[in-house]
Amino acid sequence: MTRKPVSPEVQKEVLVSSRRRCAICFGLYGSLNVKKGQIAHLDRDHTNKKFENLVFLCLKHHDEYDSKTSQSKGWTEAEVKNYKDDLYVYIKEQLPFSWVNYPPSQGGPKIHKRLPLSLEVYDRRIQIYRIVRDFLVEILARATISEEHLQKFAKGTDEVIFLFDKDLAEYLLELYQKARSLRYKNERLMDKYGRLPIGEERSKLAEKYVEELGWFEDQIRITREKFSKYITLG
Repeated sequence: MTRKPVSPEVQKEVLVSSRRRCAICFGLYGSLNVKKGQIAHLDRDHTNKKFENLVFLCLKHHDEYDSKTSQSKGWTEAEVKNYKDDLYVYIKEQLPFSWVNYPPSQGGPKIHKRLPLSLEVYDRRIQIYRIVRDFLVEILARATISEEHLQKFAKGTDEVIFLFDKDLAEYLLELYQKARSLRYKNERLMDKYGRLPIGEERSKLAEKYVEELGWFEDQIRITREKFSKYITLG
């Protein structure tokens, strides 16, 4: 029996809502790059063509999501749905504004040369530094980060492409992506998407989680050093 495709109207709704961003790439890595992909069924029932049951995934993650594995824990429906919901909220509220959508190495808008440091520019730069510092403090205090704080960080540092150079813009993108990765690991360890049994997979995940927390501890000093050359009057 020939499988009926998703209607053009529903396909359009999924593609426009996702802007062709892979929900799993966004959930795990904070990636907002446009991907080649396909529309997947969250419940893996190809007869359920409702918009709520569909999600855009890159080719790699679509293959993994539809595959049955016996050796490792596959993607759960609840997990991918959570990523999709977070992605849609982000796109609706912040994609038009955030520098995160334009990684410098991916052909985004030209990043301006360093501006003469007037008092006004100093005030705007120090404000962004404080946002970054508070973001790191929040991560270290809670050993994770909420979606709300991730979006607040992205929106609060939106002007980085105008006030700083390419190196600092890429550094903030790295902070954002690693923070989203840390959040994912924390949720997996807390069994948000279904129990992750004690064993080698859970142990490796815990090790990587601790490593990433250690990386964020170092960023308090590194952030201060990176910003210091831009925030010196006189």
